[in-house]
Amino acid sequence: MLLLVHSLFTNLTDVVYTVEDVVKEIRDIKTRESLNVVLYTLKFKEPSTEAIRFVTNYAKKTGEYAFLSAVDLRLLALTYQLYQETVGTEKLNLEPKINATIPSSTVSFGNAGVKLAGFVFPKHE
Repeated sequence: MLLLVHSLFTNLTDVVYTVEDVVKEIRDIKTRESLNVVLYTLKFKEPSTEAIRFVTNYAKKTGEYAFLSAVDLRLLALTYQLYQETVGTEKLNLEPKINATIPSSTVSFGNAGVKLAGFVFPKHE
């Protein structure tokens, strides 16, 4: 996987930013050693407190917070911060969009008269 990522970055940039703990998480010796021969510069940078706060709040609103590690949040925050610094935030969704699906029809469940959206009960003839 890391080799694939290396080749993708080689074609896109000369510099790759990350948080230092991403590299510290690499346990595989072969993968760790491969970082010594990459064709781009790996730069470590920590995200601002504001960026971490933004990403943390966003993740809580989407329900993803419980599935993200502290390193994940910092890396996402760094990505947000670098994008904000270089491109701006005009084209970003600064609030998550919730797509609610409201069923257009319901069907009755047996003789109980309970209607359950999404269930289809064939009519017995």
